[in-house]
Parts: sequence; structure tokens; C-alpha cells
Amino acid sequence: CVSAKIGLINITSQLGSAEESIVQAKEAISYLDEIDIQNESYQRTALFRILVLKNLGLSRLDKAGEWVSSIREQTINEENLRARALAQSVLGDYEDALGNYNKAISHYNAAIEMAEEVDSMNATYLQLHKLYNNLGVSFKRIGKLDEATVQFQASLDLIHEYYGFGNKDEAVTFINLGSIYYSKGDIGLASEYFQRAVEIYRSMSGDYSSEL
Repeated sequence: CVSAKIGLINITSQLGSAEESIVQAKEAISYLDEIDIQNESYQRTALFRILVLKNLGLSRLDKAGEWVSSIREQTINEENLRARALAQSVLGDYEDALGNYNKAISHYNAAIEMAEEVDSMNATYLQLHKLYNNLGVSFKRIGKLDEATVQFQASLDLIHEYYGFGNKDEAVTFINLGSIYYSKGDIGLASEYFQRAVEIYRSMSGDYSSEL
């Protein structure tokens, strides 16, 4: 099924093979074109997201832009609210990568508003904590550190409520909060957040150095 294909692509992504992920995502989209399944619009948008992010990671802005155009054409006006929220999130990622931070903020805010209306709480939590983090990063890039802090804290609250403590998402958010306080000149508090992130990665027996 498509969900399994997306899961496989995500695993491939974590192993570092962007090119293979792109090939698999294209194949999955072709498969979607041939069948009629429930929740197709969200699955398709999730695949578009992979193609946009992987091409951005490879600095292929033109290719990423082509898939962004597909999102605008096929998903942005979808009835499926969860698909539309994901589409707005991807548009935010794309604009942030281009340095259009105010546009990114606008898309992330739209995505958050939509995600908060999604009936499935599981789907809401999965999207929202990442959206809050992404929005915080865009605020930080334009120097709005207080606004960024609010978003990172909102993400952290959701992570603690839904996922608990000692997980990678918590560590990433600690790093984001640490970067805020470092920018503010509060080295002590920044160090505290960074140290908490390091401890989480060590407890997970993972390589945390690439995250810092």
C-alpha cells in the first residue's frame, strides 16, 4: 500500500540515500495515478513533500520548485484539510529554503490553523509540533527571537504531552531553544539546553554530533 511505500521511503531517507528516495517517491506517485484509494490526496502530498525536501537537500531548487508547483496545482485547494495543512507546511519549507522567511511564516501559520482543525488528534500532534518548530526557525532567521521562543516552547509542550520525555524531537527543540538564548547572549541558559539535548542523544546511543 502507499502508506507502506512512504514508510519505506522515510527509512531510505534516514539512511542517507536522497536519490533513491526521489526515485521511490516518483514510483509511488505513478502508482497513485493508477488506483483509487482512501485519503489519496494526503498520500500524494506526503510524496510531494519528500520530493521537495530531497531536492532542496541536493540544492536542486529548480526541481524542488517543479514539485512545489504540483502541490499548488493539485493540493492547495483540496477538501482534505490534513492534506492542505501539509501542503502549506511544504510551501513554508520551500520559501524558508529560498530565504523568503516572511512568506514561510505565512505558510506555516496557515498550516497550523488548518492542522488545529483536523479531527484526528494523532494527525494533529504529528503535524503541529513540527510546524511550531519550523515557524520558530523562520522567526529566528528574521531576528524575532521572542516570537521564535514562543513557538519552540509550544512545540516542546506538545512533545511532552504526546511523546513524553527523552526523545529526538525533544532534543531538537532543546537545540532550537539553546540557539535562541545563545543569540540573546544568555550563555548559561543556552548551555543548559544544549547539554540536555546532548544527554538525550547519548541516552539514545545515537550520533548526536550532526544535530548540534
